[in-house]
Amino acid sequence: MSDSNVVSWIIPAQFTAAAEQRFARLLKRAEKIGAADGLRLDIGKPFVQQRKSLVVVELHGTTPRLGDFAIVARIDHETNPAVVTGPPGGPSIDARWRTAEPVCSHCQLARERKVTYLVAENGSDPVQVGSSCMASFLGIKMGLSDLWGYFDELGPDWWEDEQVKTDSINLHEYLAFVVMHIRRAGWTPKTKASFERPATATSALDDCLEPRGEMPTPDDHAQAQMATKWAAAMDPGQSSFMNNVQAIAQAGWCSFRHVGLAAAIVPVWRREMEERRESNNSNYIGQVGERLRNQRVAILGTRITTGYYGDSTLVRMEDFKGNRINWWYSDHGVPVSGTSLYLDHEGRPDKPIPASVKDGQGRFLVIMDATVKSHAIFQGRKETTVTRARLRWPE
Repeated sequence: MSDSNVVSWIIPAQFTAAAEQRFARLLKRAEKIGAADGLRLDIGKPFVQQRKSLVVVELHGTTPRLGDFAIVARIDHETNPAVVTGPPGGPSIDARWRTAEPVCSHCQLARERKVTYLVAENGSDPVQVGSSCMASFLGIKMGLSDLWGYFDELGPDWWEDEQVKTDSINLHEYLAFVVMHIRRAGWTPKTKASFERPATATSALDDCLEPRGEMPTPDDHAQAQMATKWAAAMDPGQSSFMNNVQAIAQAGWCSFRHVGLAAAIVPVWRREMEERRESNNSNYIGQVGERLRNQRVAILGTRITTGYYGDSTLVRMEDFKGNRINWWYSDHGVPVSGTSLYLDHEGRPDKPIPASVKDGQGRFLVIMDATVKSHAIFQGRKETTVTRARLRWPE
C-alpha cells in the first residue's frame, strides 16, 4: 500500500454507529486482501449546525493495490449512455465504454448488469469484468470491487441512503433547488465546503427531500430546465466529467451517488452562457517551451481536483487582450508573493485583498512568469496552458 491520504466529511450524529459498522466491514474485507495496513476511522465530538447534531468523520488510510492489476474505471449502466468513473488520478477513459453493453469478458455471459469494471494488467488495454466475476478474474478471495464499493459507501453522501428508501431523484426538481441555493449563497463545491458553508449539492438535496422554508421560484425552475436541456445536447468532448454530466441530464434523474455531478450542471451551464456572452477573442500566447515574463494577468477563479498523487488546483487566468491561460498547481490555493490565496469559481477570495490589485471588473491582478506547456481549444476558445508559474502582486 502507498499514497497515504485522509478523507473527511460531516454526517448526522445519529449515523455514527452506522459509520463504525460500515468501516468494520471495510476493514474485514481489506484484511482478506492484505490492504488493511494504516486504515483508521476517527469520529469527532458532536456539534450543532442549523439545528442539526453533526460530527466530523475522518478515514485515514492508503490506496490499496492488488498485484499487477489496476481498476481503470467503474461503469454504472443504469443510464444510457453510462456514467463512467475512475479512481483519482487514473487515465482518461475511452468514450466507447459509455455505450458498451454490460458484457463480462471473463465469463462471456451477456446479461443485465447494473455495474461492470474496467480492469488492466501491467498497463495493458482494459477489459470489462462483471462485479460478480472480479474475485475469480483477479485470482483472490475478495474482489477489489467489494473494497471499492465500501470506500464509496463511506463517501460524503452515504448516509442519505439511510434517511430515504428511494435511491434516485427527479433531476429537474433537484436542480431547481440547486439554482435557488446558488441564488441565495453562491456555489460551494464539496472540496470547499465547511461547517459554516455546506456544499450546495448537499444543501439542495436536503431541502428537496424535506422542503422547508423558501421554495424555488418559477425563474429557478426555468433556469433548471434550460441548464438540463443544454447539458443533454452539448458536445462533451473527451472530458469524462462532461460526459458523465451529459448522461445524467439525458436520463432526467440521478442516483444519490451522483448528486454532486448533477448539481454541477448549473454552474457549468452558467459559465458556458457567460463565456458565450463575452467577446470570444482569446488567442494563444507564446510558443510551446517559451518562458513568459512579467505578464500582467487577471485571476478568473480556481478549481481543486483530487487525483492519485493528491490535490491539485486549476488556476484560470486572462491577460488584458482576453487570452485565456490555465495553470495546474499541485496544492491548494494560489501562491502569490509567498502566500496562499483561495478563490472560489467566481474569483472571490477567502481573505481581504487590497483594492489596488483589482482591475475595473473587480478581478485580482498578478504579474506572472511561466513556461508555455501547450495550446488547445476548449469549447471553441483558444487557451494556453503554462507550467512552472510564479505569481506576484503588481508593485
